Amino acid sequence: MHSDNQFNEGILQRDFLLKKVFFRNWYFGSPVYGEAMVKKKLIEKNGFLKKRYGFYADVDLWMELLHSKDAYYCADTLITGPDKTLQPRLFDDDLIKEFLYLFRMQLAHRKKAFKHKPWDLFKELSICWSQALISLNFRLLLLVKNFSFKSFVKASTLLKKTFVFFASWIVILLLYPLLYPLLKAFKFIKQLNSHPVANTI
Repeated sequence: MHSDNQFNEGILQRDFLLKKVFFRNWYFGSPVYGEAMVKKKLIEKNGFLKKRYGFYADVDLWMELLHSKDAYYCADTLITGPDKTLQPRLFDDDLIKEFLYLFRMQLAHRKKAFKHKPWDLFKELSICWSQALISLNFRLLLLVKNFSFKSFVKASTLLKKTFVFFASWIVILLLYPLLYPLLKAFKFIKQLNSHPVANTI
C-alpha cells in the first residue's frame, strides 16, 4: 500500500490500521492513496467495489480487507503519478454526498469490527456520530465559503433523512447571513497572504 508517508516501512497490524487510523479520522478519510497491491482472490472474496459508495468504494474495500488481513507499507516509490493537488477534484463536487458515503461505510465497519463487544460497539458508535457532526459542520462551512447559496440549499435534500444532520444544516442556515461575509473575508485574506503583492521602488 502507498500512503502519505505517515507510517514506517513494514507490516501494519489490521487492528491498528482499522481501529486506530481509519476509525480515528474525523474527516472519515483514508491513509491509502494512489496505489495498493492486493491479491485478486481477496478482492473477489470481499465483493469487489460496492457501487453504493460511488467514487469512495475503494475506502470501503480497504476497511473490509483489514477485518481479516494485515497490510504492508512500502516506503519506496514503485509507481509515480501526479501530486494530489495537481489532479482534477472531480470527486469533490458534492461535499455532502461524499460525507454520507464515508459516514455510512464507517458505521457499517465499526458495527462489524465490534459486533461481539456490545460496550465497545456503543463507545465506537458514539465516537463515530461525534466525528460525523464535526466533519459535517466543517463541510457545511466549506459550502458557505466556496460555493453558492443554491449548493448549500441543495445539501438539505441529502441530509433531511437524518434528523441530527438536518438539524446541523438548519443551524448553519440560520447563521448564514453572519457566516457568509466572515468566511468570504477569511478566504480573501488567506489568498492575499499566499500571493503577496511584490514591493516596487
